[in-house]
Amino acid sequence: LGRISTYLIKTPCKITAVGTMLFVIGRGLQTLMLDLEKVGRVRGTLMTTSIPGLGSVDDIIISCKTIAI
Repeated sequence: LGRISTYLIKTPCKITAVGTMLFVIGRGLQTLMLDLEKVGRVRGTLMTTSIPGLGSVDDIIISCKTIAI
């Protein structure tokens, strides 16, 4: 995670989990999503999705809290 996240998101970043998904949220709300269920089923392949974030926002994420509704 440390190697791949530096290419996809700007640090500092925070980590949170929802179900089997792990989210790494960085500066400008750039997000890297890891599906841990798929990682366990696919040998040797890291399954990720990334969201580029907002180009005009360069905010630092202070905290990530997940809320169930």
